[in-house]
Amino acid sequence: MGHMHCDAASVFLSTDNNGLTCVASAGPVNLKGFSILVGTGIVGRSVSESRVLMIRDVDDSEHFFDGIDKETGFQTRSILCAPLTVHKKTIGAIELIKKRPSKKNPEGLFNEVDRHLLSILASSAALAIHNAQMASDLVQTEIIQQELDIARSIQESFLPDYAEEHPIAGINQAAKNVSGDFFDYFRQPDGTYIFNIGDVSGKGIDAALLMAKASSLYHCLGKTMKSPAQIMEIINEELVEHTTRGMFITMIGGIYDPDSSIVRRDGMDGLLEQMREKTSPDQ
Repeated sequence: MGHMHCDAASVFLSTDNNGLTCVASAGPVNLKGFSILVGTGIVGRSVSESRVLMIRDVDDSEHFFDGIDKETGFQTRSILCAPLTVHKKTIGAIELIKKRPSKKNPEGLFNEVDRHLLSILASSAALAIHNAQMASDLVQTEIIQQELDIARSIQESFLPDYAEEHPIAGINQAAKNVSGDFFDYFRQPDGTYIFNIGDVSGKGIDAALLMAKASSLYHCLGKTMKSPAQIMEIINEELVEHTTRGMFITMIGGIYDPDSSIVRRDGMDGLLEQMREKTSPDQ
């Protein structure tokens, strides 16, 4: 601001809703947080047309937006605005307001030298802002990835570890960081194994959360209940009551006897008919 000999300066950056928001402001009036639409006022036109605009006297400009002056009491006389452009994409604008009078410029109006200097400054500033935004996006991406890695680690903890002593083995390879597929088995005191295999509709965090709930319920209930049918019925009632957004689980369960190599469903045929009667088409 001092080098350009003006009373005020501000930086506007583009937003997702075709707007511009002031992110930095210097001068007698703090404009930080003030927003306008692209195409509105001198700043909006500079961005929409992607060119430097020099208004030597705002009284002669039909595009000057005087709302800020009316709200703050500041009197704008001249404006110089340059777009912030990187790789042919305009991401905002720098605006200078009210050139200070001097011996060489007693009227206090911007000139072609000012236009050229601000164009150079805008090019450097645009590149710096773009690089800062990319760095911020990268940090945010890394944070999200770390959270997804934690979520996958938690999800994997619900799956049984492989052990040679068990006659059952399984593997779950998610298409993304997390998934809705799951399986579980554990040995009961009588030597049999209670097991389940399930698939939640959809993928991602929503499916993973529902998978965790269903898997935990089955594992917990299976320690005290001997009938997979009863376990499934309780889980089904719980999911129908609380599950939203049309999500559902395709799931089977049973008991495996390694001595006889027989898999039992224990009442599953009757349960399927009950589930059809209890569950509406929307669920």
